[in-house]
Amino acid sequence: MRPENLRNTQRAYVPLVTPVTRIEDGRSTQPFELGRHASDSARTVARMHRRVLALFAAFLMALATLVFVAPSQAVEPPSAGDLDRGFGNGGKQTLNFDPGPGVNDDSASAIAVYPDGRYVVAGTAHVGSDEFGIVRYNPDGTRDTGFGTQGNGVVLANNGFFHDRATDVLIQPDGKIVVTGYCFGDDFFTIRLNANGTLDNSFGSGGKAVLDFAGKNDQAHGVHLQGDKIVVTGWATNASEAKEFAAARYLSNGQLDTSYGTAGKVMIAMGTDADGNGSTIQPDGKVVIAGRVLTSPGVYGVGLARLTTTGALDPTFGSGGKVLTSFGPKDETLDSVAMQPNGKLVAVGNAKWGTYFDTAALRLNPDGSRDGSFGTNGQLRISMSLDNDLGHAVLVKPDGKIVLAGGAYDGNAYDFYIARLHSNGTRDIEFGTQGISHIPMSIKNDRAYDVAAQGSKLIAVGYAFDGRSNNWAMARVFDTPGLAGARVHPVSFGRPGRSIKASRLRALIGSANAPRLSSVDLAIQRVDKHLLRKRHKCDWVRSNGRVIRLAATRSNGRFVCSDASWNTVVGTQSWNLRVNGIRPGHYKIRARAVTPYGQLGRESVRTLKVTRG
Repeated sequence: MRPENLRNTQRAYVPLVTPVTRIEDGRSTQPFELGRHASDSARTVARMHRRVLALFAAFLMALATLVFVAPSQAVEPPSAGDLDRGFGNGGKQTLNFDPGPGVNDDSASAIAVYPDGRYVVAGTAHVGSDEFGIVRYNPDGTRDTGFGTQGNGVVLANNGFFHDRATDVLIQPDGKIVVTGYCFGDDFFTIRLNANGTLDNSFGSGGKAVLDFAGKNDQAHGVHLQGDKIVVTGWATNASEAKEFAAARYLSNGQLDTSYGTAGKVMIAMGTDADGNGSTIQPDGKVVIAGRVLTSPGVYGVGLARLTTTGALDPTFGSGGKVLTSFGPKDETLDSVAMQPNGKLVAVGNAKWGTYFDTAALRLNPDGSRDGSFGTNGQLRISMSLDNDLGHAVLVKPDGKIVLAGGAYDGNAYDFYIARLHSNGTRDIEFGTQGISHIPMSIKNDRAYDVAAQGSKLIAVGYAFDGRSNNWAMARVFDTPGLAGARVHPVSFGRPGRSIKASRLRALIGSANAPRLSSVDLAIQRVDKHLLRKRHKCDWVRSNGRVIRLAATRSNGRFVCSDASWNTVVGTQSWNLRVNGIRPGHYKIRARAVTPYGQLGRESVRTLKVTRG
């Protein structure tokens, strides 16, 4: 306790013991202070008394601090997939654009993140009617009040009618923001904002561009920057009332680029009817569109198409630029697609196997063929809950790991889910629970439509039902939670005296100020009633095969790492722990990362159970 706090504590407790009431002859006199009426010796005793009581009070407060504060400080760092409790309300946020008595339908559809951690969310805002809603947030999740003209970080835009829904957003290198979706009459509707949130009058007509393909219903669902040009994708309805994949390209001024496709527009027939729901742009500028395809009456498969930079179908992809395939069920769709660093394409959606929908993922080689190393014949069926799951978004990280987001139904309500897979499609069990983080956002109905990386965290956006209306909803979880987290997975070992099977330990490194490790402080300690009675040895085997010796002292049964030095970049490192001759029991493994500057990461402790094989 700091001295000034101790002095405050003394002043707080003295009034409790200094004022007294003297009883004389059965009568009460007025309160008096010992120091004012007693002798010098009495005053000395009183002062000592006060000091003792004050010190005792300070001791009690210090004890209370240890009892009630220390445990919170000792809580181990969050694991990947845990909610970021410093974000919004316990890791979650909602936004109701019109909190009046009416029923609203607000929904966030897309998110784009700035290099500095700020981010823009776009979707539908119901304020009497549906409008484009665009909100910019600071890195901590508070609204950027300098964005827009209302001082609340919110921008609303419409085409003058009552049915405008934003579906995707991007941030240009110059800070301008492009939002696309569809407006009344179901036409492509794209707007561009200046960096401050005002409409960019240099784009289209007053910052807006409306596009009709064939006089029928059209919806845009993706927007990408291709050099200084803007490509918008979705679906359009042809003259025969059948939907087709569609794309259009705008010049930087918002006018159609007539060199692209046919007068700036492309329509792609996929089956007898098709919804172009998601898209991505490759580093070479080619655009891939993914969605649902009606292959026969009542039977929906999935399809992808790839366009060259001129808007033509890419003959090096699939069959003439198209891939038509199926997960197996009769009702399936793709909602999002992304490219891995190796050029392979990962698309996610859902398919109905029997009674329930499950999240479905597909991976294609660069030529459009199925990647047999991914799942089963290039596809995955992933159950996120015991009931319906709907996959809506996919994010591929620079290390190749795959992040999915959508809605998972637990038999009572839909929740947000965020899942993380290894690059080969297997679940990353270091994330959430068996690779999945379930996030109840409201009392009943929640759905995540997009997910983005914000440094070492992931933000999912969608909607949540508050009992009356759908509201914008966001959740932020840890992806790599920072310096020196550690996790040990319990395993069953061999018989005492024999080598045990490997248990994985990881060290998470993510400090901006000290992004490299020089060593890891490791210890193993027996925690059940029987202490180790004799010296044991174990080998700490790194992933590259180098053996690091750990030895136990006789006194306390602690294994101390004598050599654990390496250099690594920000990320996750895994090792195998092999122990010879250790008895069955319960042990604790402690790990702390040490930076080149001698800084210690927060201590992380996990329990290890050793059982007979």
